Amino acid sequence: MKNPPVFRCPRGSSAAFTLIELLVVIAIIAILAAMLLPALAKAKQKAYTTNCINNLHQIGITQAMYAGDNQDRYPYSGNGWAMTPLVDIFRLYSSYISTNGGAKFYRCPADVVQGYPAWNYWYTATQSPWGVTTSMLLFPDTYYYFVTFFTEDYAGGTPSLINQQRKTTEARSPSKKYVMECNALAPAGQPGSGGSAHGGNLGNTLLFVDSHASYIRHSDELPTVPYANHDWTTGGLAGNALGAGADVK
Repeated sequence: MKNPPVFRCPRGSSAAFTLIELLVVIAIIAILAAMLLPALAKAKQKAYTTNCINNLHQIGITQAMYAGDNQDRYPYSGNGWAMTPLVDIFRLYSSYISTNGGAKFYRCPADVVQGYPAWNYWYTATQSPWGVTTSMLLFPDTYYYFVTFFTEDYAGGTPSLINQQRKTTEARSPSKKYVMECNALAPAGQPGSGGSAHGGNLGNTLLFVDSHASYIRHSDELPTVPYANHDWTTGGLAGNALGAGADVK
């Protein structure tokens, strides 16, 4: 019986990669990674935004449940700003949280502020908002309840921040009126310098009075007065936040 043939590499040849071939492979891998990373980052950002919108929708459902149990009134504690949006709003929602997903949906997945559990801890620690301290916060939260839903409408000039419980019927355009926004910050230098984590200075994710949530471009929004934020929109609680041609997705 003949032995099976044995194949041998010719003398002077080698089956291993040469240094040049190895460098070429590494260069190709680096080029492919550079091409893929931006696409992966964009997909991750889109997933964060989708998750954030779902969180806001869950909060909208919670608010609708609260209003239904409280004579169609918006959450109100009488403590005003900043206690209401940073602390009291979540106490008022507390009886609905356990049946609607738990407190986890109060933190956006894009909310990553170095050194702090979430936006509310950074804001409270660095801005000292009217006596509220980090020890008073209930849990990490990214979402902010607008002032117009628990104060009087202002008649011009500087808003007085006079406390007032508001009714849901006062919001005449529920599908165009914001009630909450995401405050997750884009990671660019100091917190806040990069704009929203969901579009930088181009747009953000918001919750509407009718409980739907969406990403909104700033270019579609009506001007706010007297300050450039949605605590106060033109027309007060009865006013709109969006222009007639807004692209709401």
